[in-house]
Amino acid sequence: MNQAVQNVVTDMPQQTSPSNKLSKSQAIKIILIVLLFSLLIGGIIVMYYLILKSPVTQKPTSQTPIPATEEVPKETVSHYVGSQTITLRDESDGAPSGSAYRNISTSRVKHSITALLPDLEQDKYYQAWMIKPGNTFKLGTLSINDQGSYSLDTNFQFDSSTFLFTDFDTIHNTIVISLETINDQTIETKLLEGTFTK
Repeated sequence: MNQAVQNVVTDMPQQTSPSNKLSKSQAIKIILIVLLFSLLIGGIIVMYYLILKSPVTQKPTSQTPIPATEEVPKETVSHYVGSQTITLRDESDGAPSGSAYRNISTSRVKHSITALLPDLEQDKYYQAWMIKPGNTFKLGTLSINDQGSYSLDTNFQFDSSTFLFTDFDTIHNTIVISLETINDQTIETKLLEGTFTK
């Protein structure tokens, strides 16, 4: 009897465990995935070096090349350049009664003066002066504007190579407004004054 059981057991085909077949199947799948992934990465690297790293060839254009512009040497400034606004004060009590703006650039001097002054009597006018030690210069005559104040705007152009005022101290820095009756080089009645400073 034991011999018969043994013969039956021996005659039965041996079965491999399902777990062994599954692991072989999984191993094959993993190998295939790794191979496909490697091919994909390799393809991306090859495309990067072939396409992105290759020199860009430009199509010839029919446009005429633009010549390089020559650098124009900048004009050297050998005089004071700057701008400032000052208050013009009443000579009698020091109260602010106007303003003066000055802008000196490389080839231009601009002044803009506004003053609160009483209405003029007949045959009188308001004169603006520029003053520096030892020299007085007529800037211009003020006229009444739309706001009822008196104003003057000047714009002097000059050759910067022959500009006489080489630094701040050589400029007429004091502005005076006077009441005048005679057109000469003498200040008659000083009304307002202000001085530009460094």
